[in-house]
Amino acid sequence: MRPWSATGQRRFADLAVQGGAACVSEPWRPSHRPRVQALLRWLGRSQTLAGRPQPSPPLTDLLSFTSARAMFTQIGLPRKLADEASLSYAFMVNPRSPMWMGFADQQTAGTAAADAVTFRGSGLTTAKSGSYFDHGAVQQLSHVLMDLQQFYDVDDAGVLGDDASFTERVQYMFRSTPPPSPGNADQITDGGGPAFLPNTFQGTDDALLSAQGRGTPDGERRIGHLSCLQRSSRTADGRPLHVRMDGPGYAPWTYRTDPPSPSWSSRCSSRVPTSSPRCAGTRPRSTWRRPTASRRTRTGWSGS
Repeated sequence: MRPWSATGQRRFADLAVQGGAACVSEPWRPSHRPRVQALLRWLGRSQTLAGRPQPSPPLTDLLSFTSARAMFTQIGLPRKLADEASLSYAFMVNPRSPMWMGFADQQTAGTAAADAVTFRGSGLTTAKSGSYFDHGAVQQLSHVLMDLQQFYDVDDAGVLGDDASFTERVQYMFRSTPPPSPGNADQITDGGGPAFLPNTFQGTDDALLSAQGRGTPDGERRIGHLSCLQRSSRTADGRPLHVRMDGPGYAPWTYRTDPPSPSWSSRCSSRVPTSSPRCAGTRPRSTWRRPTASRRTRTGWSGS
């Protein structure tokens, strides 16, 4: 795996994931953990499900199951991790946010009804009631490495750069036409503004207007992540066409290609804590989302 590399100050080296093994991800979210463990064992050829004999699917002909990882999220969890690791940008992470960038939006306004993302219910495929897999959907999985020190624009000593303000960051995450919030008088501490912001649909041309500098502060051409997603994530009347599942990942040590820091013993590279969000989305078509220009070169963050 080769992570996306920023063209700015910090870069990630080639990173091998799972030592060449395949990584299969499935977002099971039960209230009873033993049930998930039993299901995983069944997929791994235990031949038993719910305490009764049940033939396992022949997946071992294709895959070798090696390990399982539990993921979870919590209000303020990224800030707690940042404080514990003494990260240089910890004081800038909103203590109310469940996500590393310090923002979260309204799932109620940005999530479709369950039937709307199925092949049958979306109206975007030829599937009808009774068709094979008519209640099925396409699931997109995303695991992104992020250089948060550049996103927050602060150096190792905690000195802020020109793009550290809340109003700057919120425009890249949401939109510039106009920014969803001016933030606090103190634009830096604890995120510099609210953690939860509305997921407002402003039309499929919102990203284009941002790129043209129309309706943006001072006419600057800046495209937001949300604006880009909404080019294709809504119906003609503005209803969402996907169901999202997001969570904040964290890798305590990720190698980068800079010269080694004297504070760490490493032959060829220093090690920096790295955010690695896991995101998943369910949608009715594999071509629902096409590549967009929602990429902020300086920060190492890209819209997915």
